[in-house]
Amino acid sequence: MVVGIIIVVVSLGFVSWSWISRKLSDKPENNKKPDKTKQPQQKIQVTAPSSSEVERDVWLLDAIYYIADKCWQSPNLISNPNEPIQDGTYPARVANASEEILQKAVDGKIKIWGKSHQVSNGPFIKITPEYWHEHTLEYWEMIKGNCEGLNSESIGIAKGPIYGQLKTSSKKVEELWPVPIEPEIEPDMDMSDAMDHVASVEFPDLEPNVINYGAEYKDVGELITGKLRSGELTAWGKRIEIVA
Repeated sequence: MVVGIIIVVVSLGFVSWSWISRKLSDKPENNKKPDKTKQPQQKIQVTAPSSSEVERDVWLLDAIYYIADKCWQSPNLISNPNEPIQDGTYPARVANASEEILQKAVDGKIKIWGKSHQVSNGPFIKITPEYWHEHTLEYWEMIKGNCEGLNSESIGIAKGPIYGQLKTSSKKVEELWPVPIEPEIEPDMDMSDAMDHVASVEFPDLEPNVINYGAEYKDVGELITGKLRSGELTAWGKRIEIVA
């Protein structure tokens, strides 16, 4: 009898311990004490490229022409790079524009990219602002309108790589050199009167009846044409139909 009681107690004890163990294992995970040895997982955030990121999307020489003419696709660009530009004021405006953009590059306000002159098919390299302390741009290539052929060149005996196929950001150019909004104007003077006025300003010591129309007026025409091309002066006219 005693043996039977012992067996029953042992059996109940086994059942009870099994039941308790099973209940403990069935408890939800959130009831467990946190394991301090485990570090929380960090979420990796992937930042998509910003649409406002500055890109090299325009030739540096086109940007220089834009600064000089206040418009893209400059009317002063010529089809034959071996012919000089007829506008007498244009070379000076291009030179001034190139100085302006290089100063912005030195100040870190605009970026310029280029390819190594020795590896023309290599990648574009972002040129550091310090590079332009001792380098400039080829003047005659700027005047000829050779966008892809424009290279940097050293000043004096300065050493350093030479870069070609120079590019910059059109968005940054327009931000730094915005086109001013001009008030609307109306035509109120004949072009001949305008030429007389310019001639009187350029040659104040000459009487109108002694002005050499073949010499002085040629210069006056070039001055007015330069202002028309740069957008500083506006002209109106009527179309003339020529019947062959």
